Amino acid sequence: MFGKILDASDVESIVSGLATARVGISVWDADDRLVACNDIYRRLVYPGLEHEVYLGRRFPDLLRLFYERPENRRDGVDVEALYAERLKWRRSPGGLREHIGSDRSFRMVETRTDNGWLIGVYIDVTEEHRSEQSAREGEERLRALFENLRNIAYCHGQEGSSRTSYDQAGVRIYGRDAPALFGTISTEGVADVDMWHAAIHPDDRPRYLDIERRRREHGEVYDIEFRFIHPATGRTRWAREAAWVVEDPGSGARSFDSYIIDITEAKQREDELSKTQARLMSALTQVNQASRAKSTFLANMSHELRTPLNAIIGFAQMIAEEQIGPGVSAAYRDYARSILTGGHHLLGVINEILDLSKIEAGKMELAEGEVVLADLVKETCDLMSGQFAAKDQRLEVDLSCGPLRLNADRQKLLQILMNVISNANKFVGRKGRVVLGATRAANGDLVLAIADNGPGMTPEEMEIAWAPFGRIADSLTTVEGTGLGLPLSRSFAELHGGTLEMESSKGQGTTLRLRLPANRIIDA
Repeated sequence: MFGKILDASDVESIVSGLATARVGISVWDADDRLVACNDIYRRLVYPGLEHEVYLGRRFPDLLRLFYERPENRRDGVDVEALYAERLKWRRSPGGLREHIGSDRSFRMVETRTDNGWLIGVYIDVTEEHRSEQSAREGEERLRALFENLRNIAYCHGQEGSSRTSYDQAGVRIYGRDAPALFGTISTEGVADVDMWHAAIHPDDRPRYLDIERRRREHGEVYDIEFRFIHPATGRTRWAREAAWVVEDPGSGARSFDSYIIDITEAKQREDELSKTQARLMSALTQVNQASRAKSTFLANMSHELRTPLNAIIGFAQMIAEEQIGPGVSAAYRDYARSILTGGHHLLGVINEILDLSKIEAGKMELAEGEVVLADLVKETCDLMSGQFAAKDQRLEVDLSCGPLRLNADRQKLLQILMNVISNANKFVGRKGRVVLGATRAANGDLVLAIADNGPGMTPEEMEIAWAPFGRIADSLTTVEGTGLGLPLSRSFAELHGGTLEMESSKGQGTTLRLRLPANRIIDA
């Protein structure tokens, strides 16, 4: 190639210049002795034999050493055959050849000069082959993934002669279940695009074709749900397709890719869920209507009952106190007292029902004013003293919080304390003990705790106690009450922005805590 104008010193200059490009150079004279080479040649072509590659070395001798190393042999090929094949290449150089090994790969071109010398160029392509191998393995893994996809089809088609058509290979479909799922795919895995478009539900087809046209013409990405009529079964099914365009920046070639999922079962579940929600909303509406009707009925009935009941109580009180016509028979006075006691009890029940109706209707309001905590507690204890004395019980008070004034509805706070302490009095046995304590929480809230040493309750019994008209089985015949005291008390606490909570264990007593927010406390 270089003729007689190229001597050994010129070759040395070229060799050193190509070293950084990982290009090996070797020059051999007419007797096949090495005249010049660079280190890249030694390391690339003869790894492990670099010390054997020196000037004056004959190529056949070096080649025999090369094939004596097991890693340089091909399986099933005799060493002598390899040796003879390589020498044959040597005698008729000029073509591009490639050596691919486990640890290195290179391309080589060997050319004779006019004076019989041989110049070899060896290009290191190890990384290129590794990248190609990695790409092939990745492609195989991806293909295996595509071929084993369940309930999904991956679609790939190269752009054809126009920006809106596919090339002659058509659209390839990958996915184990794709042919059965969509019914427009051949046994070779190619989709019939026209057949697929025709299978799309008539109501969804215009929308689908429009967005598909925009993808092909303008590269728009889409994610769409639509119905299609399965060509084999004739049944309407649901699909979701996400589609995009891939463009090779080097060649400018474009491909249209997408994945399609059969979402029929998911849509059926959504439809069933929607119907269930509709039924629940309808039932809830009916419940709310019934609840409002019940509240209205109770409120009306309470008013209707309270008016004549007040008259009954008034007349019974007049008879019991002999306000008109002294000298009434003692038996009549006892009857009148019984009527009076029963009337007051019935009036209390009616008032509780009326309060509950107001709360459920959202019409209960607070009559707020200044409340001295100590006075409120004293009044409660005074009102309950007779009931505690009758059962030889102790009602203890511990106001650790000190003197406090509250902005609250005094009557409702009194009713909360009365309801809770009255319950404790009813359920605690003779000589029992109830403690009313008041403390300040870390955040400044006021906590009123009513603790007793009564029989306690299970979690199930506590749920019953919180329910309107809830009566625990053991108390149905032994303890008086309507079962409205605790629910009303909790509602009154919540109207104040507070809470009423219960702690209880069977055989360990019960504690109820009324917590009022710090903003209810009036600063001194």
